[in-house]
Amino acid sequence: MKQLFLFLLVLIFSIQGILSQEKELKTEKSPQELENYYNMKFKKKKKTAWILLGAGVGAMAIGTAIAYSTDSFDSTVVYGAGAFVAGAASAIVSIPAFIHAHSFKKKAAASSSFQVSLGTISTPQRNNFALGVSYNF
Repeated sequence: MKQLFLFLLVLIFSIQGILSQEKELKTEKSPQELENYYNMKFKKKKKTAWILLGAGVGAMAIGTAIAYSTDSFDSTVVYGAGAFVAGAASAIVSIPAFIHAHSFKKKAAASSSFQVSLGTISTPQRNNFALGVSYNF
């Protein structure tokens, strides 16, 4: 009995050690990979925010319709008010999701380095205006 208990104890701890191992992630990413990653996160967050907003507005409309469908105060008014409150909460939660999505858009724009420089080039005879554009990827 002791041997079986000891065997199970060792087995459980060895499985836990195997399952808790992490893969080493590549830490250095190119600017294009970072831009693609942040654009993907931006699109997912924006889609989630629009779904939350649409579901919230829809639930508020349905809750209002249910609440005003009867003249007396009964359980349908309570269900309508509950749907309205849940919809309002969903619509309010969509605001931080839109803000978070916008932060991913800004990170994507910052990860791709696009520079425009203006200046003059001096030559022995005259000054020439120059415009330089560089895009690193």
